[in-house]
Amino acid sequence: MVREICMKLFLRFRGVVVLSFMMAGQAVLLEAQIVYMPLTALQLAGDRASSINCVDHLKQAVLAAKIWSYDNDGPFPSGFQLFTNELGSPGLLFCPADLDRKRATNWAGLDWSQIDYQWFPQPNWDDPSAICAQCRIHSNYARVDGSVQTGSLLQPGNYRSGWTAIIAPPLDQYATPGSSVQLQVGIAPDALLPLSYQWRRERLSYSTNVTFVTDTNFPGGGYWITNRTANFTVTLLAGETNSSYLIASAQTNASDYYSVAVSNRLGSTASSRARLVVDSSVSSMATNAHWSAIVCVNNLYQIGLFARIWASDHNDNMPSSLSAMTNSFGLPIFGWPVLLFCRADARTAPPDWSGVDFDNTSYEVLPGDSQNPYDVFCRCKIHGFYVQMNGGTVSGARFGSVRMLTNGAAELNFTLFAGRTNILEASADLFNWTNLTTYLLTNGNVFFYDTNKLPRRFYRIRTE
Repeated sequence: MVREICMKLFLRFRGVVVLSFMMAGQAVLLEAQIVYMPLTALQLAGDRASSINCVDHLKQAVLAAKIWSYDNDGPFPSGFQLFTNELGSPGLLFCPADLDRKRATNWAGLDWSQIDYQWFPQPNWDDPSAICAQCRIHSNYARVDGSVQTGSLLQPGNYRSGWTAIIAPPLDQYATPGSSVQLQVGIAPDALLPLSYQWRRERLSYSTNVTFVTDTNFPGGGYWITNRTANFTVTLLAGETNSSYLIASAQTNASDYYSVAVSNRLGSTASSRARLVVDSSVSSMATNAHWSAIVCVNNLYQIGLFARIWASDHNDNMPSSLSAMTNSFGLPIFGWPVLLFCRADARTAPPDWSGVDFDNTSYEVLPGDSQNPYDVFCRCKIHGFYVQMNGGTVSGARFGSVRMLTNGAAELNFTLFAGRTNILEASADLFNWTNLTTYLLTNGNVFFYDTNKLPRRFYRIRTE
């Protein structure tokens, strides 16, 4: 993610579009030795994925039960054990969110007391609304007609009350050697106590294998395929069993991925991996305007993703303020306050939400049309960067495409930088530039047709 954002910005600032992200104000030099890169919305999206997969398991279970019923003259099955042939694999009886159960690879080795789904026998198939199966982790349940009912999307992961739902995963951090690094996790306030924590270090490695694919059309012919896969080796950190993990004086050999497993008597779950990079170059990241811009774009991307998740439970209407974006517990959906504070801002993030004034953060939600994907949703007060209603982040004007039409004219498609004057210019030699048109304080995707039909033409957009 970080590398992707870096590359996008690098290309954008070095490309045809010329702009300076310092226009909105002077960046503040910071002495901090830690640079946070929040990816908290991705954890929430991952929770959604596990809930969606859980729904799929329930739908497949009901379908398998119906197939068994049709093959046995119509009775309603009394339990999963009757229609294992139709289920195919015992993996369908384990929820994707549950890390605590050992998944059986075959029916002979299955411990039926460990499965994650409960089957409710019915007298017959006549009542389509009757509940016949449910997940013990998610608040998902299946009806006889095969439909699956889910809870509110704002419930983290759509989990049942008491589950160890992670509402604030540990953050990616970049630190200078000798810095004090702390990784923390936030758990749903209704999680059943007591809770146990186990921090883990995850070492990334890659394995490569080469496979020869025979071409049946040419005896002895074929081609080689190289596959490279990533693997994480998990090591439990001895004695690290609290909700936070402190590395008092982090050195370069601490650079790695870290996660935490959280358990109670209902089961166990794990946070997303947080990447820790300890390197002396981080000192320049902490004070460098280019890196401040990268982190700001990342913050806006996360805010936009959170907003889209929030809107999915509110008739696709985007939230009117940052403070409105809460989960089912009434807590801010963002995980950690650092997400709402730009590194180029003199304001710093409080350690917890009790000290956050949502009207005094680095970002502001602007009134706009939720149905217009290119309207500005949230803007950085320092850089002027913004995220659109569709979740796209904009840190400057950018070209989408340039193509030659059959009549010799050039069709330009580009995104304007909202809140700035955008000036489209053309040149034949990259030295002398001519103003083609000016867009005043507007935004969105636009088209421009250059009918000069010159053999060579360069284009750029200036903002002021």
